[in-house]
Amino acid sequence: MHDIVISKERIKIELKKIMIFFVVAFILNIYSIIKYNTKWIEIFTQLHWVMILTGVLYVFSLIILGIKLLVQFFRK
Repeated sequence: MHDIVISKERIKIELKKIMIFFVVAFILNIYSIIKYNTKWIEIFTQLHWVMILTGVLYVFSLIILGIKLLVQFFRK
């Protein structure tokens, strides 16, 4: 059985993407707090939804990457 090797550069790229998605979800949380005039404690109490949204955005980006790779594969 062969080992799967993930390069250090690829890991860094994926971590940067996850961090960007987390920041976007966190900013959306702040926006909703301001828009609906709720308490600022929701930054911490709604952190689980921020993490879920981060995961959803990451999976969506993987789906887009998969579609892009499939299109490139079938063009050849």
